[in-house]
Amino acid sequence: MKQRTHFILLSLVLLASFLIRTIGTKPGFWAYHPDEPATYDSAISMIINGDLNPRRFDYPAGVPLIHMAVFRSIFIPINFVKLTISEPQMVISALKNFEDFPKNISEELFGRRGVNALFWSRYITAVLGMLCVAAIYMLSAILFSPTVGLIAAFFLSFNYLHVLRSHLALTDIPNTLFTLIALIAIAKLLKKDSPKNYYLSGITIGLAFSVKFQLFLIFPYLLVHLVWSIRKKSFANFFRKEVFFSAILAIFTFLMINPYLPFHLKPVPVARRIDSFITANEIIAKRYAFGSNIFNPFPIFYLYKWGIGKALTLSILGGAALMLFQSPLLFFLLLSIIFPFMYAFVYYGGAGAAFYVRNLVAIVPLLLVFSAYFYSKLFAYVGKRGILVSLILIGVAWSQITSSTKLSYYWSKPWLYMQMIDWASDHLPKDARYEESSGIVMTILRDKGGFTDIDNRWGREQMSVVSLAEMEEDGADFGILVSNQIQTSFISWMNPLSFSELLDYDDVSFSFLDNTYVGLSVHEMLQNNVYELHYPIFVPNNFIFVTKLPLSVVTPLVRHYAFEFNEASSIWDVDGLTDNGMRGKFRWNEGSLIIDGAVGQTARFTSPVLSVTEGKTYKIIGRVKYTDNVPKEERSAFLRIDMYANNQEATTEEKGSLVTVSARSWGEPGWKEVSVLTPKIPKGISVMKISFQTRGNSSYKAYLDSVEVWEVKPGAERYPEVPYVPYTLPPQYFYPKSVF
Repeated sequence: MKQRTHFILLSLVLLASFLIRTIGTKPGFWAYHPDEPATYDSAISMIINGDLNPRRFDYPAGVPLIHMAVFRSIFIPINFVKLTISEPQMVISALKNFEDFPKNISEELFGRRGVNALFWSRYITAVLGMLCVAAIYMLSAILFSPTVGLIAAFFLSFNYLHVLRSHLALTDIPNTLFTLIALIAIAKLLKKDSPKNYYLSGITIGLAFSVKFQLFLIFPYLLVHLVWSIRKKSFANFFRKEVFFSAILAIFTFLMINPYLPFHLKPVPVARRIDSFITANEIIAKRYAFGSNIFNPFPIFYLYKWGIGKALTLSILGGAALMLFQSPLLFFLLLSIIFPFMYAFVYYGGAGAAFYVRNLVAIVPLLLVFSAYFYSKLFAYVGKRGILVSLILIGVAWSQITSSTKLSYYWSKPWLYMQMIDWASDHLPKDARYEESSGIVMTILRDKGGFTDIDNRWGREQMSVVSLAEMEEDGADFGILVSNQIQTSFISWMNPLSFSELLDYDDVSFSFLDNTYVGLSVHEMLQNNVYELHYPIFVPNNFIFVTKLPLSVVTPLVRHYAFEFNEASSIWDVDGLTDNGMRGKFRWNEGSLIIDGAVGQTARFTSPVLSVTEGKTYKIIGRVKYTDNVPKEERSAFLRIDMYANNQEATTEEKGSLVTVSARSWGEPGWKEVSVLTPKIPKGISVMKISFQTRGNSSYKAYLDSVEVWEVKPGAERYPEVPYVPYTLPPQYFYPKSVF
């Protein structure tokens, strides 16, 4: 390839990588990622306090320092000029007390709750993401050829996981960049073992460790040093002075960037965890379940399905095999960082870290080098034909190109909840009572929508998704649910699946979580949907919907069924067991059904199949008691109704096509009435089953007695001007692809 053509193509790749990362940065991801303050908030703190103290030590200070420097040199001057033009008196007043500047106008400069700085940091991350593309080009060109570098840069420029993380003010992309910079220094050391290259390797490793507390770069560095000792056939070379000086430089570099860290090593209470390196990282280690030593294929599957894509994954395997035979040293150089990284997140932290796939972005560029190597060899073998080569590369990366482009496009649109609020202002009654799962939605509905009776009890009480019946206990008329609340409740779907099941993801049965209280509650809410808005499944936090509670005021008409459980022979069947050893906890005693403690989230007593009539509404009433006092936050036992088309479906399907659940019982020992109301039985439904179920991990003994099925006359529909509409959300939307 001619040098001029090569330069033009590289420039286009870098331009594309810049555009796809900056477009969609604002408004971008809706809400605050809990880890983003580690960058922009620490940078603000440094500026306001006039020092380099990040005031949190769960992350190194490297990234906040970068952001602080860019804030000072670019964003603050621009914002200051804007403020001087729009609010000159305020600026003059602030400058009079220069010692407290810019603290006394911090909200005007940085925005309310630092929102301006949040977006500044996201733009900085986008630029660093583009620099990652340049860095992988340089690394590949040094190790292999400019052609491999260009192909790797092209693949990375549109890589979905990398583009996704480049839109957020996190440490993932800076970590990737400085890992690549250190590898460039190590690659130069592999070419020439000069003192300069040893020292540069030490400095860049120190820089990378100052961005994120990861030591994986030690392995390629030691491998290259070992290679030089073998090349020189000198055992003494392994202990050459440059190795010790480079280690000293790495430590010195780290301490220069993190001078406050040594004074914040002492453990502190968990509430102040970010004040202590040790406490914060102990908590992270527990969250990541380091030491669990469980092989979890989910990270590999994530890369195959979304993070890299199927076609590129296959070419990575082909390129790795080819490189192993043609360039084994370079193969093991790349593997020396990829393998320990994957070991840590796939096996060592298999019970926790495996779900935090955001960390994988650091090795994605290196994996793509294998693919670039494969195609460079393929094109060299078949001959270079410019248009054909371009079409092949675009075809291979097409799923990544479309996913990344759509991600940036949808994140350039107004936030989902802002679109919902525009709809709500025109269609929802202001005098109704609302329950919602996001504090942000609650605040904006009050401030901009004029809704006064709205509560965020789920978030305030740190509860999982509640049911329509439990919302009704609080007097709600409508529920507003956003994706992150639901997906957090369903994060465990990744845990029990084997690799073969993951490969059949589109056909994965979610029946286990669907049959938990949360899953059933969400299903019932969707049955009562009045509004939904969703983005493609690969866009995080991708849906929001509004549910309207059915009216529960009814008039009893006829009792059709009654279950008193006076004899042991009247015991209901046990369904949903995931552990047959739990069957003994389902018992009959003294005229009651008993679930004796923890039995799993889906196990339950289930009634015989009961006939129902189209157009009728039924209320199921039972009495539930505990032998102990059950706090509200631990409420457990509930009634559940599954409705089916016919007897065959009722005996073969785990969950009905329609479901309703009661509120979960709680309180002092003694009998309490629990009830659940069916919707008006629609056409096509002829039978139902009643189930008695508990939260699953509850240790409380729960009793059920005196179950009755009444045909009832329902009251008038609440707020009929807000009609029910069919939902279109596929089930995969409720199951997150990772811990975001």
